[in-house]
Amino acid sequence: MNPLLAVVYIKMENLAHRMKTPAVIDFKLGRITYDPEATSDKIQRQLTKYPPCEQTGFQLIGMRVFSERTGSFKKYDKLFGRSLAIDDLIHAIALFYQFHEA
Repeated sequence: MNPLLAVVYIKMENLAHRMKTPAVIDFKLGRITYDPEATSDKIQRQLTKYPPCEQTGFQLIGMRVFSERTGSFKKYDKLFGRSLAIDDLIHAIALFYQFHEA
């Protein structure tokens, strides 16, 4: 096999599989969220999806939080993550750590 054509994969393990009510959060790390060979249109679309990324260096993509009050999970999807202004990030992280109710 040609080593230049080899694809490297990272196999992830589900570390939460034994937990009863795991909270899960999805971050993308890094200020650049587009392929280096992307067109200028694609780069602009990526930049407008999550403007705080250039300042913070990360994106909060989504999360799943267990509510003790309701006994169920509350899911926050990518639209939630994209809706966050830079000043809202701390509140979203507080929600994940249940400093206030989900």
